[in-house]
Amino acid sequence: MSYLFTDPLIKFKSIMKLLIVCLLIFSYTTTNAQDSWTTTIYPDTDTVLFDLEKDHSSQLKKYDNKRALKKVYTQRKEYIKYLLNTKSIFYQDSLYGYIDFIFDQIVSSNAELQDLELRYFVSNSPIPNASSLGDGTFIINIGLIRKLVNEGQLAFILCHEISHYYLDHSNQSALAEYEKTNTKEYRKEVKTIQKTDFGKAELSKSFRKKNLYIKMSYSRQNEKEADSLGLIFLYKTNYDMNQSVTCMNLLDSIDRYKYKNEIGYYKTLNFEKYPFKKRWLEEESLIFGKKVEANYWERDSIKSHPDVKTRITFLNNYISRIQPNSNHTSMQDIKRFDRIKEQADYEFIDSWIFYDDYGKALFFAIKQLESDPNNKVLLLKTSYIFKSIYDSQADHLYSSYVERPSLENEAEYNYFLNFLDNIRLIELARISYHFHLTHYESLKNDEEFINNYNFFKTIIRN
Repeated sequence: MSYLFTDPLIKFKSIMKLLIVCLLIFSYTTTNAQDSWTTTIYPDTDTVLFDLEKDHSSQLKKYDNKRALKKVYTQRKEYIKYLLNTKSIFYQDSLYGYIDFIFDQIVSSNAELQDLELRYFVSNSPIPNASSLGDGTFIINIGLIRKLVNEGQLAFILCHEISHYYLDHSNQSALAEYEKTNTKEYRKEVKTIQKTDFGKAELSKSFRKKNLYIKMSYSRQNEKEADSLGLIFLYKTNYDMNQSVTCMNLLDSIDRYKYKNEIGYYKTLNFEKYPFKKRWLEEESLIFGKKVEANYWERDSIKSHPDVKTRITFLNNYISRIQPNSNHTSMQDIKRFDRIKEQADYEFIDSWIFYDDYGKALFFAIKQLESDPNNKVLLLKTSYIFKSIYDSQADHLYSSYVERPSLENEAEYNYFLNFLDNIRLIELARISYHFHLTHYESLKNDEEFINNYNFFKTIIRN
């Protein structure tokens, strides 16, 4: 059993429990919110990939139709390799030590899991999702961690994803797909489509941005099975089983913004010597005269799983029939989890920057500032994003980093994009300058902030 390829001592559970506890105590007393997870390179990626390939070779021996799965396993390895090489995977001691702690409780409490090779990675994807790749590898997105309420919910999600692997859902789906796509009827249909020009559009995007939507798709029956077994795995731990229900309720509403306050443009971006202009918020009737979806970018593949309310009813019924475990607790360390979530909020903004989407980065930074207007970390990130957007527009690359209002976006975000579209380059410089001027005293010791302040000061005076 391995959680991290790079640490063989993880197999010695009694030693690791002590190490994890010590690590958590140390890391959470020394880490502050301004330390970035994104600056840490994942260690020894060559060893990670070597061990992954070794595990794949061992797993493939279990199947009669190795040919059908070999390509799938190759794709899984290439996907992990891509994430590691592009620094899309976080590796930070306090974060991994914390998730190790949760993993250890799940595995050590379930004898049937203790001989399995399990590993997880924390992705910088801002989409709130978790997935099982089907080979014992689990991806937990930072966008999901920031949305959860407590540690028990994360434990249930991990139990659910482990159950998908334990029940072999991904590989069985791959085998079924292989059989379907190798029928004469299917091949004939593909050839017919290939011979026509109808519907052939330019659908390719960079793999980097496709990573945002990487997800595993399972049938209704598979989801029910994973819920059932996941609940059994959770029951054997010290976590409260009812957190499975609170987690499912959360997933049912996960498309809502975490920070509900709408941006107060006349408050946040209104300055004494540069008042906010009404015309900056004029709407485009072509876009806003039509129906737009709510919170399009906050969706995730867990939310798209079918019949969430049915699954909640099932979980409640199951829990009601089980004798309560006296070891179960309603929550674990609340402060510890809240610190992880707070940092995840900051990384969430950095993730949009990483994926070259300055529009969303600025949108979510300002939304968080509505709730915490003097947060220095958020102010520094906003300073950086203002400068990045200005540079992209000055270099005629604005559309590569800030999208246009679209029917695919939620209304509030379209409203924000419309604001960015309505301001001219010099107006963006003036807004940015007065933003920096407003927060000058509290951030005058930060070199990057002062550099940006001086940059915009020079622009508006020329």
